[in-house]
Amino acid sequence: MNELAVFYDAIDRETLDLINYHKQCLEDAEKSGNHDPEYEEKIIVLDQLIEHVHERVIQKKMLYEKEKQIESDLLKSRGHGDCPTCNDNMDVEIIGEEKNEELDVICDTVICKHCGTEFMNPMPNTWSDRLKLFEFIITSFGGLIDAENKRSNNTTDLQAFIELVEGCKKMKEAQLEVERTERDLWAAIKASEVAQIDLRDFLLMAKLQGMRWDNLDTFVN
Repeated sequence: MNELAVFYDAIDRETLDLINYHKQCLEDAEKSGNHDPEYEEKIIVLDQLIEHVHERVIQKKMLYEKEKQIESDLLKSRGHGDCPTCNDNMDVEIIGEEKNEELDVICDTVICKHCGTEFMNPMPNTWSDRLKLFEFIITSFGGLIDAENKRSNNTTDLQAFIELVEGCKKMKEAQLEVERTERDLWAAIKASEVAQIDLRDFLLMAKLQGMRWDNLDTFVN
């Protein structure tokens, strides 16, 4: 089975059916000796429209794969936590969830697979809540770092705070970039859907009117 088949929706299938109908009519007319001087150009345009439909389907597949990867990355990261007993980032088993009231985020309740300690994983279990945590850390500790730097108080603890804030900034920007990419894909798919509906309706009207279609090439640009 073609791996793209599941991503063709009703609009895609209806548009392809109409394009192939018009191609078949042109080819049948050509074979019967009823030559259209624009035959080659029209076939080229129809083939290009088929490619546009396929490109939209590929975009939908890309979005699906992007969403699945985001989900997979989140699940993988939730399988690790900073165990207070082992004092290290360990493999954990998720057994529930609870709310961090101070930050208003939801975190996993986990058990360390190494020592069996049960604890709340401080890293929230959704990307939106993680962004909230990153922003809280950046805002809270950013001011402290600025104040300590002005006093030239460059201690080991301060350096740890700096690394924490910088790490959160990088993770925040990485997640925002993922969300921007996802939004761009959604926008492109939505725009192509509107254009494809117009094309489908145009081809259907042309079919009902007996193949009278002008300016079909405008749908290629």
